[in-house]
Amino acid sequence: MNFQRLISLLLCLFLLAGAVPAFAAGADGGVPLAGSVLPLLGDPGCRQVGPLDPDRMLSLTVVLRPQEKFDPPVREQAASRFRTPAAAAEQPLIDYLMQCGLAVNPGAGGLTISAGGTAAAVAKALHVQLFRYVYQGEEFFANDRPVTLPPDLSAGVAGVFGLNNFQAFHSLRRSIKIKKPAIRPLLGRQPYTPPYIPAEIHKIYGFDQAYAAGLNGAGVTAAVVTFASFNQSDVDKFTGGLDLPSGGGTEVVPVDGGSGAVDFNDNSSVETTMDVENLLSSAPGCRLLVYEAPASATARDMIDAFSQLVNDHRAQVVSLSWGSDDGQLTEDFYVSMDAILQAGAAEGITFVGASGDDGGDHPVFPAEDPYFTAVGGTQLQLNAADGSLAGETGWTGSGGGPSWLIPAPAWQQGAFLPASGYRMSPDIAFDAAPETGYALYYNGGWNYDNGTSDGGTSAAAPEVAAAIVLVDQAQARQHRPPLGAVNQALYGLGAAGSRAVRPVTEGSNGPYQCGSGYNMVTGWGVPRVFDLITALTGFSAAPTVSITADSLRAATGDNVAVTATAGGITNPQYQFWIQNPLDQSWSSSGDYSGSGGFTFTESIPGTYTVLACARSGDGSGGAPVQSAPVTITFFSSRPAVSALAVTGPNGSQPAGGRAVFTAAAADPGGVPEYQFWVHDATGWRAAQDYSTRNTFALDSLQPGSYVVVVYALDQNDFAAGRWTSAYRQSFVLNVASSVRLNAPAGAVTGGTVDLTALAAGLTGAEYQFWYQSPDGSWHGSDYSSANSFHFTAGSPGVYHLVVYAKDHYAPNTARFSVFDTAAVNVQ
Repeated sequence: MNFQRLISLLLCLFLLAGAVPAFAAGADGGVPLAGSVLPLLGDPGCRQVGPLDPDRMLSLTVVLRPQEKFDPPVREQAASRFRTPAAAAEQPLIDYLMQCGLAVNPGAGGLTISAGGTAAAVAKALHVQLFRYVYQGEEFFANDRPVTLPPDLSAGVAGVFGLNNFQAFHSLRRSIKIKKPAIRPLLGRQPYTPPYIPAEIHKIYGFDQAYAAGLNGAGVTAAVVTFASFNQSDVDKFTGGLDLPSGGGTEVVPVDGGSGAVDFNDNSSVETTMDVENLLSSAPGCRLLVYEAPASATARDMIDAFSQLVNDHRAQVVSLSWGSDDGQLTEDFYVSMDAILQAGAAEGITFVGASGDDGGDHPVFPAEDPYFTAVGGTQLQLNAADGSLAGETGWTGSGGGPSWLIPAPAWQQGAFLPASGYRMSPDIAFDAAPETGYALYYNGGWNYDNGTSDGGTSAAAPEVAAAIVLVDQAQARQHRPPLGAVNQALYGLGAAGSRAVRPVTEGSNGPYQCGSGYNMVTGWGVPRVFDLITALTGFSAAPTVSITADSLRAATGDNVAVTATAGGITNPQYQFWIQNPLDQSWSSSGDYSGSGGFTFTESIPGTYTVLACARSGDGSGGAPVQSAPVTITFFSSRPAVSALAVTGPNGSQPAGGRAVFTAAAADPGGVPEYQFWVHDATGWRAAQDYSTRNTFALDSLQPGSYVVVVYALDQNDFAAGRWTSAYRQSFVLNVASSVRLNAPAGAVTGGTVDLTALAAGLTGAEYQFWYQSPDGSWHGSDYSSANSFHFTAGSPGVYHLVVYAKDHYAPNTARFSVFDTAAVNVQ
């Protein structure tokens, strides 16, 4: 590698700057194409073993040099300007190759030309010699000298490919063997241990908030570029087993004949399956194109895959999990790929690539191209109790460091970045360590069932690509074009300390350390997906919160986990409320916290109602948002009351009337008994003790307030004295009850307004006062035994007054209260 690096550094000056390479005059007046020989041929471990068969048929791809360099921020530039070959080179080059006896097929869109012929004809046309070589036990062929073209053609050519068949690209997947879990339910019960399922990933990185806001990738087309095929049946089992929503479907797009048969004997088909499953798991609504290039994975295969993808004008976001070590490719490959990528970026395509798995100072191409967003790796740890974030560090294998070849783009130059002078990677990161890898389905089974956990930056790249898919969907919602090249905006967010990225401050990939700012282990950190969407697009959604439970029916004593997901709320904080069916009372999970999960159990059978509330944790939101309820039924293995329904009157009643209460308890397999209690002016009394009789009546009601409480208990629970298992319901009767509000007719601005009230026919009366200011706002007091209240009239106008009065034991609701109103005019 040292030899390759030396050669690469000497030639880096012309790369990616849009200038014509410095050609020297060659034999017969031709101009050599600098950097068109594999650096590997100069490695002492590479041996030449003989000439290539002159009759062997070769296929070539010629990449044409565009007229101009694309500047991503200038989106109004016409995309065609970055496809048009310089010096009108296309037709003259076609004519020349045909004159040399080659079959020529002009490519679409002005990016490439395809040609073919025998090795002898190709060698003669391009003034090269072709030999066979052996390197590390693998045989390949290659040209031993630079391609030479006529002077009037050379300026329009970026590179020529097909002159070697060296396998330059490899999968960036990593896996480890793990202890097979005894139980691993797919939909995410405890414990939250690797390999992680999509729901766990979505919660940590904020995909779930995007889904709650209605973003799942629908209407966006994404693509995966790969060199191996996969089984659609595996993907179907994956999405079906995890109950993922169906989206726009998956379509295989063959490149140069495709990748051939599925083969799980090496990384390749697992790699493709992982790319597809990870991208679809996090952007389930998108349409996914899988560009399958030949398994030979040569430079020409990569060129053909990306030129076909860009010319197809279908994909908006592209994920690549294959790469080549920096310096192993010909120099013209770097220039040619950059030309193709800039054409795609000009049309709004975002390219996302894995940064590599060999740690620091091992950057890989094409991810290090400035038009790619390079994705590094982290090691993610979740709390086993609830799946919340326990910690995240930089992964030791995360590829990163300065390029050996590519100068630093403008957005990587600034006081907030290390000064290397070369393109640095990665730009962003995601969970990649195989120790904290992903649950996948391939080769007919789940990886964890086979004792495997899969990761690598090739797992991280499709996750970030999925995030960009949601970004583009948000753009479309606002009638805007796809985002395209994202790095400049991403670096702006990072430098500004935006919440869109969460810094990873601990960990190392060898030579580089994580930190609070940009670093060459994790870039700017990991995305908070919904915050990234809002930061890049300005998208906003009405705040929402939804709640799900891992079980809607459980035995008493068993844990039930509920999960809340907020949408349209930055840095959401959650609080959970549970209504007890015994007495309809509510209890909370505690203070608001960042955990969207809550686990609880109940010892009393019945149907419990659970709500989630969400609010912003950074003060940017308004009042908390409440979810729709979810009901969870706890059942008992022994007979017990699990529900109670009572019919009877409530609220105001006439004097002299009769109130009848009838109870009906659910007690599967048992016998319920009922008890009736009454509170009136004389205090509490047991009006009817526990028995199977389920009715009770109050006759000849006298003025005053009555509280009636009905209890239901299974006979066995009654005999055992398990009083806390009793269900109960309360009724309040106000018989000829009233309250009178006394208020002054007028007051002066700044003066005190004194109010008093007097209730009749209420036991232990409690009062609540309210007043409405002239601006329409209401102000009031809590219920108390105090029958007076005062306030300061801060502005002139009419103040509307209300007093409520209720029995001491009645709930704090207007239904069980009597009220009176008044008004005071403030001058």
